[in-house]
Amino acid sequence: MSVANAYQEMQDLISAQKFESLFIDRLGWDRPRHQQLLPESGAQMVAHPVASKKAVDVWHVPCPTIPQAPERHRVIRRLRRLHSLEMLVIFDGDDGKMLWFWPEPRPAGDSYKSVGHWCDRSAIKKEMLDRLSEAAFTLEEEPSLTVSDVLSRVRRSLGVDLVGLEQEVERSVLDAAAPLSASKDCSERIGQVLSQEGGEQSNRMAVAIMFNAVVFQHHIAMLHPDKVQSPDHVRSTGARRDLVSADWDAILDINYWPIFGIARKLLDAIGDDEIANSVLNEVSDARPTGSQLKRLRVLWESYSVDSSLTGSSWPPTTRDLNRLPS
Repeated sequence: MSVANAYQEMQDLISAQKFESLFIDRLGWDRPRHQQLLPESGAQMVAHPVASKKAVDVWHVPCPTIPQAPERHRVIRRLRRLHSLEMLVIFDGDDGKMLWFWPEPRPAGDSYKSVGHWCDRSAIKKEMLDRLSEAAFTLEEEPSLTVSDVLSRVRRSLGVDLVGLEQEVERSVLDAAAPLSASKDCSERIGQVLSQEGGEQSNRMAVAIMFNAVVFQHHIAMLHPDKVQSPDHVRSTGARRDLVSADWDAILDINYWPIFGIARKLLDAIGDDEIANSVLNEVSDARPTGSQLKRLRVLWESYSVDSSLTGSSWPPTTRDLNRLPS
C-alpha cells in the first residue's frame, strides 16, 4: 500500500471515530487490557480503552468540547491511579476538534509534562499522520519487542522531549540526598553499607538506589496487591520508615533481592527517623519513566560501588524492568 493510500485510510478511520481499527488493525497494537473508566460522581466523561502495547495504553474520551486543563487533569489522574502510568489519551469533541494528549510523568508526585497535538477530526494534518505511522508495530518484531522499545517509539513519535525531565531526576536525587549529607553519622553508616567512604557521593548513590526500588515497587504492587502497597498509597499516608520497611520486607519475601536487599540495608543505615522519613517522602514521590531510569543508572554507575554488595543484577537493567508485569 502506498503512503498516500495508507494515510487516507488512517484519515477515514479517524473521521469515522474507529480508533480500535486504527490502532489494532492499522498500527499493529494489541487489544486493550483495561475496561472503560466510568466518570466520577458529578462528571460526565467516560474513558474508553482503545488499544494497548506492553505498558502503554490508548484511551478515547468523547466529550462535547475539549475540556479545559483542570478537567483534563482529573481524567488523567484517575486513569493513572486506577489503570495506566503511560498512556495516550484522545479527547474527541462533538464539534470535531481533537486533542491527542500524552502526560509524560515527572519524577515527583502526580505531576506530568503535557504533550498535546490538536487536530480537526475531518482534516488530520500530514504531520499528525506521520506521527501515528511512527508508532506502528509489526508482527515480525513482536517476539523481541520490549516495554522500553514501545515507550521509546511512542514518545519519539509524539515529540516528547525528555531532556528536561532527565535533569529533574538529577535534581530530585540531590534534593533527597541533602538530609543525609547534613548528618555525619548517617553518611558514615551509608558509606559502610556501600563499602566506601561516606559523604555526598555515597549519599547520592544511596538515593539513586532507593529511587530504583520505588520504580520496581510500583510494578510489584500491581502483581501482588495483597502483599505490597503501591508508593502512591504510601505517599497518601505519609512515607514512614516502619511502613516502607514492612513493604520492602514483604517484597524480599517474594524475591527481588538484588534490588531491595541493598535498599533495605541503606534504609536501616539511616539512624534518625526524621531524616529517614524526609528521604522516603522524596523517593516515594518518584515515578521515573524508562528514559529517566536510564539516567538513574548513569548516576549510579558514576558513583562506583562494589558489585558484591548487590549481586550481578544490580543496577537493574531495562531487561529487568521488562520482566515485571506491565
